[in-house]
Amino acid sequence: LRYGLEWDRDYLVDIVFTVNSILPIISLLTIYPANFYLLTIDGPSMKREIRVWYIINMICFITCDLSFAVFVRPYFFAPYGLFYCEGLMSRAGMVKPLLMGALGTGLIMVSTSFFILMMRLHQLTVAGANSMWKLSYAVQLIIYASVSVICVLNLSGFVIFSTDVDNYDELLEGPELAWMKHRGGSLLLFGEPGKISRFRIGLL
Repeated sequence: LRYGLEWDRDYLVDIVFTVNSILPIISLLTIYPANFYLLTIDGPSMKREIRVWYIINMICFITCDLSFAVFVRPYFFAPYGLFYCEGLMSRAGMVKPLLMGALGTGLIMVSTSFFILMMRLHQLTVAGANSMWKLSYAVQLIIYASVSVICVLNLSGFVIFSTDVDNYDELLEGPELAWMKHRGGSLLLFGEPGKISRFRIGLL
């Protein structure tokens, strides 16, 4: 099977990138300011620790949105074996492992801070109960550290294996991918159609 990008080229790419540019702006002008207002001004009854983690998580979300909408701007509907992006960093010619690292960093910041926030909320809920899930603070720190290490290792894997296939230039000159090259973004080919990708080989 080929990459199957005919519909993407004719109908989807421009729409996806337009929506990807508009939605974060709406969030930055409406949702995030409202959340910050509730957390910093209109939330005196919220425990200080929880408020701090909410704010940290919100900042991580904003960073991730900027990465996905401005700096890297990946195409979300690309098939497996292909990654395309055309943000500021992509058009500036930044090497592909760093582009993947920028995306992954935003994602692990959001997921890790959200996990810590949810776990702290849970532990405060069961603090006065006789529950088997009531953990000491030391155990919680170990869990937080373990989750962070797992996320960083996962990110490292994507950065290390973000290399193109050997016949990248040959594939790029074909009519199926040439239009992506002319758009001016960054195109990463993990593998060619019908063959096992280098990313999979690296994981094995």
